[in-house]
Amino acid sequence: MKKLSTSLLSIFILIFAISCDIIDNPLKNAPVTPPDTTTVLRKVVIEDFTGHRCKNCPEAAKEIKTLEGIYGSQVIGVAIHAGPSNFTGVTASYPTDFRTPEGTAIYNQFRVPGLPYGMVSREGYTATGSQHLKAFNGWGSAVATLVATEATFKLEQTASYNAADSTVSISIEVTALADMLDDLMFSVMVLESGIVSPQLMPDDTRNETYVHNHVLRTMYTPALGSLLQPSPIQVGQKITKTLQGTFKPSKWDVTKSDIVIYLFNAETYEILQAEVTRLSL
Repeated sequence: MKKLSTSLLSIFILIFAISCDIIDNPLKNAPVTPPDTTTVLRKVVIEDFTGHRCKNCPEAAKEIKTLEGIYGSQVIGVAIHAGPSNFTGVTASYPTDFRTPEGTAIYNQFRVPGLPYGMVSREGYTATGSQHLKAFNGWGSAVATLVATEATFKLEQTASYNAADSTVSISIEVTALADMLDDLMFSVMVLESGIVSPQLMPDDTRNETYVHNHVLRTMYTPALGSLLQPSPIQVGQKITKTLQGTFKPSKWDVTKSDIVIYLFNAETYEILQAEVTRLSL
């Protein structure tokens, strides 16, 4: 009887093992759902108010470079030379005038108290407060929070340069990824990088071969933006826009110039999405 029971137990174990193989194999070969690659993450704009005679400003530029190294194309730096003339003015030792009317208007609108200060996608702006203004050592934590959030808009753009008449043609397509009850604004900037010109350094020395990057050269919209779409905006809605602007090849290097477009809320001024495109010839 004991021998019979042992045999029955052996048969049962064998059947169970075979059954497990039959059940388990389809699970191993089942299709795996690919990761969701349709999520659009937010790109963050750092507006760096700077000056070539501001000795602490190179540290702010270095911080942008560090954040670009960490987050790649999700961080877009904009160097706005604006503010007190003792930081931004032209002298025999600092001959390049990086100032622009648009940069000065932005500086004044956001009540920048001095250099270097910056805004991270203009988060926290109010008509009377100063929470939107951050010293460069506070940019990293603000960027880390914003780059992890899903965007409310998808922004696609093309930009090309016509050497025959020195014009830039830009096409924009915006897709709403969420509803929005405020008007949507947009700004278009021309930035130039790789500009070699003197800069006052933190140790009070003058660096004659300093490389200035992301320098605001002009804007193809008013300084405080243009209306792109009035409210309400519904999820899935597509908005297109084309525009042209004049480029100054005698003053700016087209091969080192980018077009930056950003979308922002008309009420809060917060930048919701941005893209940067190198000009194509």
